[in-house]
Amino acid sequence: MSEDSVSDHSEDPDADIQEPEVVEEVIDETPDTEEEMVKKLADARRIIGKELRKVIIGQADVVDQMLIALLSGGHCLITGAPGLAKTLLVSTLAKVFDLSFHRVSTVLVHGLLFVVPKFPSQES
Repeated sequence: MSEDSVSDHSEDPDADIQEPEVVEEVIDETPDTEEEMVKKLADARRIIGKELRKVIIGQADVVDQMLIALLSGGHCLITGAPGLAKTLLVSTLAKVFDLSFHRVSTVLVHGLLFVVPKFPSQES
C-alpha cells in the first residue's frame, strides 16, 4: 500500500463523499448447491466492495484483501503508516454491516502484540 494511492479527501473539502448503505439482503437464503454458494459469495463481495469504495478511495487492493479474509472466515490485522485510512476502512465496514465500531490501539512489546481499548475520553 503506497501513500500515493491514498486519498483522504483533504485536498478538496467539497468533494462529494457518498455514505455507504447498509447491506441487508446479500444472502437472503441458504444456497442449495456449491455453485449457488459461490455465486452468492461473489455477489456479496461485489455489493459490499461497492459500498466500501464509496468512501475508501484508491485502496482497491486493501478492500479486496479484507473482503476475501472476512468472507472466508479469516481474520485481518491492518497495519500501516498514519493517514492510510485504516480506521476509516474498518468504521465504514461496520456501517455497511450495521455494526457498532470502537477503536482500539495496539502495543508491540518484545514480539507480543497487546490490544489496548481506547475509551471515549481518549479518542481524538
